[in-house]
Amino acid sequence: MEHKGINALLSQFYTMSMLWRDSIDVVLTNGQHTSLGSELYQQYLDDKVSGKQVTFDANQDEDQD
Repeated sequence: MEHKGINALLSQFYTMSMLWRDSIDVVLTNGQHTSLGSELYQQYLDDKVSGKQVTFDANQDEDQD
């Protein structure tokens, strides 16, 4: 399922960044996890984009195996 609202919002951010010639970083978060610092959350996002049916527990610690 496409998320047209999210696509439109990200397109607007992209257009605004081109107008100011500054880049805008979109950082996704879930609980204490961010797409920049959490390997677990990065793996979840990669799997989700690949079309896999996955879930993410935001209460899970990075140190747990």
